[in-house]
Amino acid sequence: MKVYVLKESDFEALRTALTIDPKRAERGTGGRTLTEEERAAYEDAHRFYNYQICNWIEAMKRDT
Repeated sequence: MKVYVLKESDFEALRTALTIDPKRAERGTGGRTLTEEERAAYEDAHRFYNYQICNWIEAMKRDT
């Protein structure tokens, strides 16, 4: 079993990374522009995972 110790600053760094506007991350698409349908799917996924990870962070903090 591996155990990882996370500091408050680790959680905050992750939360900061999650709150970056997904439109700014578009640079990582290799220079092509997303279609409206691709952009909507990307933004939905970003919101979903942002929500899930933020809830996980809060649960980990409560367990300590």
